[in-house]
Amino acid sequence: MIIPEENKEYLHKMGQRIRDLRIKKGLTQDELAQKMGYTSRSTINKIEKGLVDLPQSKLTKLTSILDTTHFYLLGWTESPEECRNEISIVSEKYGTMKYYIGDKDTKAVIELLEKYFKG
Repeated sequence: MIIPEENKEYLHKMGQRIRDLRIKKGLTQDELAQKMGYTSRSTINKIEKGLVDLPQSKLTKLTSILDTTHFYLLGWTESPEECRNEISIVSEKYGTMKYYIGDKDTKAVIELLEKYFKG
């Protein structure tokens, strides 16, 4: 697959962030590959080098494993701690999906969920 020139810098930056977070979590490429459902570390190596892009489903799984956000991995924030107001929705079909919301919306979403779960 040929990666367009404009995507190379973005993929390199994302790969570096993934590598840094993997190391910070104490995971090897083999361990991360196994958690991601890959058969070998070569895919993780290519991702970290910025040679391949990730589908949304794999990106979501990766954010969960590395305890980070889409915003950070995609380069929209400079710190993994930014945008930490998250809601996780568990689905049999899709697994756990995380959604991130701003501070002003957090209270409204929590109230809505509480009403929903109370019946």
